[in-house]
Amino acid sequence: MNIPHHWRLFRLALGSLRENLPRHFLALLGIIVGVAAVISLSAVGQVGEARLLHSVAMMGGTTITVTPAAITPTAGRPAIRGRYRTLTMDDLEAIRRHLPGIAAVAPVNQASFTARHRGLAATVNVIGSTNELLRIEQRRLAGGRLFTADEQRRGLPVALIGQTAADNLFPGSSRPLGQRIQLGSQFVTIVGILTAAGVSAGGRDEDDAVIVPINLYRRRFTEQNYLEEIKILPAASGRLPAVKEAVTRLLAARHRPLPDGKKDFTVQAMTDYLRRKTRMGRLINRTTTAVAAIALLIGGIGIMAVLLVKIREKMREIGVKRAVGATRMDIFWEFFWESCCLALGGGLIGLLAGALLAGYIIAASGYGLPFPLAAAGGAFAAAVVIGILAGLYPAWKAAFLTPIEALAEE
Repeated sequence: MNIPHHWRLFRLALGSLRENLPRHFLALLGIIVGVAAVISLSAVGQVGEARLLHSVAMMGGTTITVTPAAITPTAGRPAIRGRYRTLTMDDLEAIRRHLPGIAAVAPVNQASFTARHRGLAATVNVIGSTNELLRIEQRRLAGGRLFTADEQRRGLPVALIGQTAADNLFPGSSRPLGQRIQLGSQFVTIVGILTAAGVSAGGRDEDDAVIVPINLYRRRFTEQNYLEEIKILPAASGRLPAVKEAVTRLLAARHRPLPDGKKDFTVQAMTDYLRRKTRMGRLINRTTTAVAAIALLIGGIGIMAVLLVKIREKMREIGVKRAVGATRMDIFWEFFWESCCLALGGGLIGLLAGALLAGYIIAASGYGLPFPLAAAGGAFAAAVVIGILAGLYPAWKAAFLTPIEALAEE
């Protein structure tokens, strides 16, 4: 390869690109957007996965959750929907008494209520449960105390408040401990403040909540005699599958099967939830990245279109060059280097834009994630390859124009 000759053709291609900068920039736009989108979407996927792992860890990575099964509408009763109401406190006590290897078990009923304090009002998630819920979800107290055994047994009007709910009802320097707030029509006294838990995998603020004793909740808030959830923490993470199977067998023995033979409850481990959500998140991330990669193909088409237009504009110049001794390969390399410059330029600008976007997304998440180098390298390489391939046909077409054809066309 004659390097000085190719260097001269490369500089000639660079000079040609300066002739119509707006048009060349529009040709690069698809490449720039494609590379930046692939990198930034990869960062979004990393943040989403990290948030999911964090939420699962906050809820207890080895937690088992028992919920009532959903009611399946049938032809005879198409309007009946929702969930069965057969999960009770007796089921919870049976799990506590009869199953070994369980560290904690807690009931969970919850609903939204308006909380009021001295003229301030906010909608909060009121959770009826016990102290064991905090152990299961790895929550701590920032101040105050937990419920006493007597408060839990008798369902006395006391509460633990989350950070967001406390900030909304007690702004500034107000201290919520010992204060009474109104939840719906019920007044409760705050005895404890929960540490911050953050946002759940579903996007719900876990700190915008107030926890009250389950017996108070069932008697004063909803008067429901069934449970919406039972949360279980195995004594050891290695026993999770065995405990899940034991819970399923115990409840199956206590509950009659439905007419279709199915159970009226569902037992799910957090690892199952994590696996399902992770698989779904990765599928969505791959899909969005693939959609963003289409912009790279559009960018390649843009480069090809610009070069074909330039060939039409430079017919006479190509004819004169061929007439005075330029070879077909000289013409081919001149246009090919133009496509390479466009691909490299678009890839570098897209890489810079994507790096800035991804850096901002990762920094804003606060999870300390690594930069998606694999996605950045892959996107840049794909941009260069697509740009180069897009320039092959225009370069070949220009190279195989004869001087007579080029001058006659002009």
